[in-house]
Amino acid sequence: EQSEDPLEQAILYARTGNYIDYGAMKVVDEGILGELLQKAATEKLDKRNYDCFKQDLKQAKMLTYVLDNCGEIVLDKLLIKEIKRQYPKLQIYVLVRGKEVLNDATMDDAIQIGLTKMVPVIENGTGIAGTVLEKISEEAKEALNAADVILAKGQGNFESMYWCGLNVYYLFLCKCDWFVKRFAMTKNAGVFLREGEYILQNMKEELNENGFQELYEAQEWKLKAGGKYYVSRNESSLIAFQIPKENFVGFQIMASHSDFPTFKVKENPEICVENQYTKLNVEKYGGMLCAPWFDRPLSVAGRLLVKEE
Repeated sequence: EQSEDPLEQAILYARTGNYIDYGAMKVVDEGILGELLQKAATEKLDKRNYDCFKQDLKQAKMLTYVLDNCGEIVLDKLLIKEIKRQYPKLQIYVLVRGKEVLNDATMDDAIQIGLTKMVPVIENGTGIAGTVLEKISEEAKEALNAADVILAKGQGNFESMYWCGLNVYYLFLCKCDWFVKRFAMTKNAGVFLREGEYILQNMKEELNENGFQELYEAQEWKLKAGGKYYVSRNESSLIAFQIPKENFVGFQIMASHSDFPTFKVKENPEICVENQYTKLNVEKYGGMLCAPWFDRPLSVAGRLLVKEE
């Protein structure tokens, strides 16, 4: 509470606690944990994601917090306490595993640290090291679907929930080599990102490491000869450029894109079926392999633009 931003500090400490994971690592080194905690005292979260998170909490009525490892939930409890302090009207629910698996948090762990006395805690009904929406209990599904904001801890929850279409913020450390490579980050580096954003975040991290400076469209740009810059838009596109040190007579542009196969709603899509209901006509979008693509549940996701007066 004495820090400059208690909420940000609580998030950083809760993220650092994700190191206490005997499932991903054979040994939890107390020395490394101490170094990570010291580092967390001076770190900053990604400003864009953090600002979005605070704005979402301000407008939300319900937050669901998905726990990961039992060793870190004391720090999760501190974060939940801080969220309750700053957003007293926010209803908070916590999800734990329904059965023992690896070192993931269960109801017994939540009871032991007194978390059940602070907020309602719900078992997810499974013994899976993650949150597989098709497998969890109806009560757990309702806690996720009804939430305005979801905070999911750990690599396992990220792997099983990412692209679920809900308003999820993921909080974890890159502990295993696969995550280090996927996010182009160092071992035990911290991640705090919003659903659907890690590709852009990954690119920003790589540009920052190579001396690029982020610009914002709403601010005045002060470009310098030899400077390296980038700007993003709509949390889905990014442009990077470098200013030559001397006069130049031309320039080169390189472009690439990354997309995900899905169905896109066509223009004028309404189709009336037997005067009973309206169906929206769709078309394929992205590099879709139809044969293996239809063996998974479909859901609605994307962005909705609303025009207001």
